[in-house]
Amino acid sequence: MVEGLHEATDLEVLLDRERLQSFTVKPPGPAKDYQKVDAHVNLRVTVKAGPHDLGVTFLKNPSSLLLTTREPYDAHFNMHRHPRINPAVYQVSITGPFADGGAGDSPSRQRIFVARPQTADQEETCAKQILATVMRRAYRRPVNDADVARILPFYQEARHDGDFDSAIESALSAVLVSHDFLFRVEHDPSGIAPHTAYRIGDIELASRLSFFLWSSIPDDQLLAVAERGELQST
Repeated sequence: MVEGLHEATDLEVLLDRERLQSFTVKPPGPAKDYQKVDAHVNLRVTVKAGPHDLGVTFLKNPSSLLLTTREPYDAHFNMHRHPRINPAVYQVSITGPFADGGAGDSPSRQRIFVARPQTADQEETCAKQILATVMRRAYRRPVNDADVARILPFYQEARHDGDFDSAIESALSAVLVSHDFLFRVEHDPSGIAPHTAYRIGDIELASRLSFFLWSSIPDDQLLAVAERGELQST
């Protein structure tokens, strides 16, 4: 979606810093039909599985300003841009896959599928191992058989109608809507009197540290130290 356009401008699409295609985007004209401005800006491309850098940007017109008055490129992202402000990309949509070429072998899939069944009898065992590994990271704490048992029915139901991968996908969807993932829960120690101060445990401290330091879940090393009860003494 493009906004703030007042003259014909070139728009470039890049993948991993290589130009894929260039589009000329024109103003909406007297009819002010902004829906047609970027209707032709569509591109289908084959991309290998894995992380990539996608860039969508307007080419800045040359400037003859003196160096003493040169300023940074002025782009504002809001819903009510002034027509004379430089254009900007408001939204980029990525859809696919369009061809059934398999799921590929991206780093993210490798982290999820830590086990692969060789026979049908091994599938549920592998599913439990996969779910336990993901749930430990997602819940930011050790998980037990009861935790896995609450999620496993989502895998089992989906496996009746689909393959192993789609069944794992269904179970992961259940993990990602669990309150254990969505909320950072800290339980009071049992038997403690109301309004009493207490030292939080290593597991809770690991989450506090990780979200404070890098706004994300604890990595495997931090979580392992917390599980051993060594975080507050490290």
